[in-house]
Amino acid sequence: MAPTPSAAPPPFDVLTMGRVGVDIYPQQVGVGLEDVESFGKLLGGSPANVADAAARYGHRSAVITKTGADPFGRYVHRALQGFGVDDRFVGVSDHLPRIGYVHIKQMDPETLRQVRDEGLGFGEAVKRGVCVEPPAGVPNPADIVAELSTLDADLFVIVEQDLYPCEPDVPLPIAVRTREYLGGCGLGASRQQS
Repeated sequence: MAPTPSAAPPPFDVLTMGRVGVDIYPQQVGVGLEDVESFGKLLGGSPANVADAAARYGHRSAVITKTGADPFGRYVHRALQGFGVDDRFVGVSDHLPRIGYVHIKQMDPETLRQVRDEGLGFGEAVKRGVCVEPPAGVPNPADIVAELSTLDADLFVIVEQDLYPCEPDVPLPIAVRTREYLGGCGLGASRQQS
């Protein structure tokens, strides 16, 4: 005998899992870090972004992850709830270690101004080419690498250029050029002995 289908809907349409965080962005465009007057914060991390987008389209979504018991963690919970994302699977740890993490994105300042002036969303901005490969955008990656080198910290650095939609063979050559450029600025992979 075949099982009888349940009349109850599944609890979630979208369930994501992975790293979440707080992205901090300068509010002034086209100026050096020394001239930035204010920063904004946004919920970050692909799992949070996907769950947020699903919720905005009316889908029930949740995230499986863990945060620290600190202001960043509290902001993640508040932001998820504010976007209509269920945070019941977002654990909190008093002892979650912080990872030195830097996320570099290059933005074309003129396209960014147009996007802001027209009030467009991120997806439309990407289609217009707001994300560019280093060193074509702002902030200046060489300045960022120089500043990072003054820190006494082990850092994990990600460089991202949003390209969707794009052909599958487009990202790899950009990634190779970006790695070569940043290597020339002094940013490179290193492994520590355990």
